[in-house]
Amino acid sequence: MIAESGERPIPRASRTTYAGRQGVARPLERDARTGRMHMSKKVAVALVDPSPSIREAVASYLKAVEGIEVVGQAARLADLESLCQGQLDVIVADLQTCTGPGHGDLQALRKRFPLMHLIVITSDGEREYEIAAKNLAADAWVPKARIASELEQALRKVTA
Repeated sequence: MIAESGERPIPRASRTTYAGRQGVARPLERDARTGRMHMSKKVAVALVDPSPSIREAVASYLKAVEGIEVVGQAARLADLESLCQGQLDVIVADLQTCTGPGHGDLQALRKRFPLMHLIVITSDGEREYEIAAKNLAADAWVPKARIASELEQALRKVTA
Protein backbone atom coordinates (compact mmCIF):
# COMPACT_ATOMS: atom_id res chain seq x y z
CA MET A 1 0.00 0.00 0.00
CA ILE A 2 1.28 3.46 -0.87
CA ALA A 3 0.81 6.35 1.53
CA GLU A 4 -1.01 9.53 0.45
CA SER A 5 2.32 11.28 -0.08
CA GLY A 6 3.20 8.70 -2.74
CA GLU A 7 5.93 7.12 -0.63
CA ARG A 8 5.93 3.53 0.48
CA PRO A 9 5.44 3.10 4.21
CA ILE A 10 8.39 1.72 6.10
CA PRO A 11 7.56 -1.78 7.34
CA ARG A 12 7.79 -2.32 11.09
CA ALA A 13 10.46 -4.87 11.82
CA SER A 14 10.27 -7.20 14.77
CA ARG A 15 14.01 -6.86 15.34
CA THR A 16 16.25 -3.83 14.93
CA THR A 17 19.17 -2.16 16.69
CA TYR A 18 19.53 0.81 18.98
CA ALA A 19 22.67 2.92 18.77
CA GLY A 20 23.50 3.67 22.38
CA ARG A 21 26.47 5.48 23.84
CA GLN A 22 29.20 6.16 21.28
CA GLY A 23 27.07 4.62 18.52
CA VAL A 24 27.44 1.01 19.62
CA ALA A 25 24.49 -0.98 18.28
CA ARG A 26 22.53 -3.03 20.79
CA PRO A 27 19.90 -5.46 19.59
CA LEU A 28 16.26 -4.59 20.22
CA GLU A 29 13.40 -7.05 20.03
CA ARG A 30 9.66 -6.60 19.91
CA ASP A 31 7.81 -8.32 22.74
CA ALA A 32 5.23 -10.59 21.08
CA ARG A 33 2.74 -10.09 23.92
CA THR A 34 2.91 -6.31 24.36
CA GLY A 35 4.38 -5.17 21.06
CA ARG A 36 6.89 -2.96 22.90
CA MET A 37 10.56 -2.83 21.92
CA HIS A 38 13.19 -3.76 24.52
CA MET A 39 16.89 -4.56 24.65
CA SER A 40 17.37 -8.26 24.05
CA LYS A 41 20.67 -8.28 25.92
CA LYS A 42 20.63 -7.63 29.64
CA VAL A 43 22.58 -4.69 31.01
CA ALA A 44 25.56 -6.07 32.98
CA VAL A 45 25.95 -4.23 36.29
CA ALA A 46 28.69 -4.56 38.92
CA LEU A 47 28.29 -3.30 42.48
CA VAL A 48 31.11 -1.83 44.57
CA ASP A 49 30.60 -0.84 48.18
CA PRO A 50 32.66 -1.51 51.31
CA SER A 51 29.51 -2.67 53.13
CA PRO A 52 28.41 -6.26 52.34
CA SER A 53 24.88 -5.47 53.54
CA ILE A 54 24.54 -2.56 51.10
CA ARG A 55 25.90 -4.66 48.22
CA GLU A 56 23.44 -7.46 49.02
CA ALA A 57 20.49 -5.07 49.37
CA VAL A 58 21.22 -3.35 46.05
CA ALA A 59 21.83 -6.70 44.30
CA SER A 60 18.54 -8.03 45.66
CA TYR A 61 16.73 -4.92 44.43
CA LEU A 62 18.33 -5.11 40.95
CA LYS A 63 17.51 -8.81 40.51
CA ALA A 64 13.85 -7.79 40.36
CA VAL A 65 14.50 -5.17 37.65
CA GLU A 66 13.82 -6.42 34.12
CA GLY A 67 16.78 -6.19 31.74
CA ILE A 68 19.42 -5.87 34.48
CA GLU A 69 21.91 -8.56 35.46
CA VAL A 70 24.27 -8.18 38.41
CA VAL A 71 27.55 -9.68 37.17
CA GLY A 72 29.74 -8.96 40.19
CA GLN A 73 29.98 -7.50 43.67
CA ALA A 74 33.09 -6.26 45.43
CA ALA A 75 34.27 -4.15 48.34
CA ARG A 76 36.89 -2.42 46.14
CA LEU A 77 37.13 -1.52 42.45
CA ALA A 78 40.40 -3.47 42.23
CA ASP A 79 38.47 -6.68 42.97
CA LEU A 80 36.22 -6.24 39.92
CA GLU A 81 39.08 -6.98 37.53
CA SER A 82 38.91 -10.70 38.29
CA LEU A 83 35.11 -10.85 38.76
CA CYS A 84 34.00 -9.30 35.48
CA GLN A 85 35.42 -11.44 32.72
CA GLY A 86 32.88 -10.62 30.01
CA GLN A 87 30.60 -7.69 29.45
CA LEU A 88 30.39 -4.79 31.91
CA ASP A 89 27.98 -1.98 31.08
CA VAL A 90 27.59 -0.14 34.40
CA ILE A 91 29.41 0.06 37.70
CA VAL A 92 27.33 1.22 40.66
CA ALA A 93 29.97 2.28 43.17
CA ASP A 94 30.22 4.02 46.51
CA LEU A 95 31.97 7.39 46.16
CA GLN A 96 34.74 6.43 48.61
CA THR A 97 35.72 3.40 46.51
CA CYS A 98 36.34 5.67 43.50
CA THR A 99 38.67 8.13 45.23
CA GLY A 100 42.18 7.83 46.62
CA PRO A 101 43.71 4.46 45.64
CA GLY A 102 40.43 3.48 43.97
CA HIS A 103 40.76 6.25 41.39
CA GLY A 104 43.54 4.38 39.57
CA ASP A 105 41.44 1.20 39.62
CA LEU A 106 38.54 3.14 38.11
CA GLN A 107 40.78 4.40 35.29
CA ALA A 108 42.01 0.84 34.61
CA LEU A 109 38.44 -0.42 34.40
CA ARG A 110 37.53 2.40 32.02
CA LYS A 111 40.40 1.36 29.74
CA ARG A 112 39.28 -2.27 29.81
CA PHE A 113 35.59 -1.40 29.34
CA PRO A 114 35.60 1.87 27.35
CA LEU A 115 31.80 1.99 27.01
CA MET A 116 31.21 1.39 30.71
CA HIS A 117 29.03 3.82 32.65
CA LEU A 118 29.56 4.87 36.26
CA ILE A 119 26.79 5.55 38.75
CA VAL A 120 28.11 6.86 42.04
CA ILE A 121 26.15 6.21 45.23
CA THR A 122 26.77 8.33 48.32
CA SER A 123 25.84 8.18 51.97
CA ASP A 124 24.28 11.63 51.84
CA GLY A 125 22.40 13.76 49.34
CA GLU A 126 24.47 16.88 49.87
CA ARG A 127 25.51 18.95 46.84
CA GLU A 128 29.22 18.40 47.62
CA TYR A 129 28.79 14.68 46.87
CA GLU A 130 27.13 15.45 43.55
CA ILE A 131 30.09 17.67 42.63
CA ALA A 132 32.55 14.94 43.65
CA ALA A 133 30.67 12.45 41.44
CA LYS A 134 30.84 14.86 38.50
CA ASN A 135 34.58 15.28 39.07
CA LEU A 136 34.91 11.50 38.62
CA ALA A 137 33.06 11.81 35.29
CA ALA A 138 30.19 9.78 36.71
CA ASP A 139 27.18 9.35 34.43
CA ALA A 140 24.79 9.61 37.39
CA TRP A 141 24.72 10.11 41.15
CA VAL A 142 22.23 8.56 43.58
CA PRO A 143 22.17 9.05 47.37
CA LYS A 144 21.89 5.71 49.17
CA ALA A 145 18.72 6.84 50.92
CA ARG A 146 17.03 7.14 47.50
CA ILE A 147 18.37 3.99 45.81
CA ALA A 148 14.97 2.29 45.78
CA SER A 149 13.32 5.24 44.07
CA GLU A 150 16.10 6.48 41.76
CA LEU A 151 18.60 3.74 40.86
CA GLU A 152 16.52 1.99 38.21
CA GLN A 153 15.78 5.32 36.53
CA ALA A 154 19.47 6.23 36.57
CA LEU A 155 20.39 2.85 35.05
CA ARG A 156 17.81 3.27 32.27
CA LYS A 157 19.02 6.80 31.58
CA VAL A 158 22.72 5.98 31.29
CA THR A 159 22.17 2.88 29.15
CA ALA A 160 19.62 4.44 26.79
